[in-house]
Amino acid sequence: MGKRKLCRAAVAGSCVALICWLLAGGSAMAGSVNHASVTAGHDHSVGIHGMVLVKVADVFYASHLPLHGSKHAHQIIMAVDIESLPPDFINALNSQQLVTLAPEAFSLNQLQAGELLQFQATLYLGHFERGGQPFKKQVTVKVASRLLMTALHDGENGSFYQVELNRDHALLVHRIGQRPSFDQIIWVSRRAPLLRPEPPMEVQREVDEAASVPLYRLSKGGKLTRSDAENGLPGWRWQAELYLETRDFQ
Repeated sequence: MGKRKLCRAAVAGSCVALICWLLAGGSAMAGSVNHASVTAGHDHSVGIHGMVLVKVADVFYASHLPLHGSKHAHQIIMAVDIESLPPDFINALNSQQLVTLAPEAFSLNQLQAGELLQFQATLYLGHFERGGQPFKKQVTVKVASRLLMTALHDGENGSFYQVELNRDHALLVHRIGQRPSFDQIIWVSRRAPLLRPEPPMEVQREVDEAASVPLYRLSKGGKLTRSDAENGLPGWRWQAELYLETRDFQ
């Protein structure tokens, strides 16, 4: 009987010690785990972040489709790698047909922080939310470089980011402003040096510290035209309008 009492006392003592450990260090550990899960659960940037896909000089570029007042209220352009695209799809991009991506849900915060390096997506001919036709599913999109990342603002329209792709090509991207606004992407190429270069027109250069790319006032608030672009930036030649969206910004 004495041995049984000793065993019971030892077990009881062990239980008390375990409870004390849980209330002290053990509870702190549990709290840290719960905090991490809560933090991840409160990433409100997670969602289906549709993109338009364009092609310039054999390189693919994806532009996030932004929306005011939502988790999508960011302009993001990045160079991407996509393997094994069929010729018909390449021809659609070469002829500036509308091509969009419907990715799997991911965190836009992680993409902007450089923590998301690839994702799966379905390719669409046309707008994926407006009757576009799915072309290929489960495509791996790899982020090669992030070229423009900035939040939407409520200022005036008519300013354009000059996103240089390489020494010969650039994108002029409208800085989406207050409604009504528009999303416009223009492909321009650098002109050959002139024997007698004409002095450039005076264009207003603005600053967007978040974007870290040149920003120019090129229109009076409306969409950019060829003459506005080439007069405002005479060193560059208009090649094509790659994307224009007005419906989402009325």
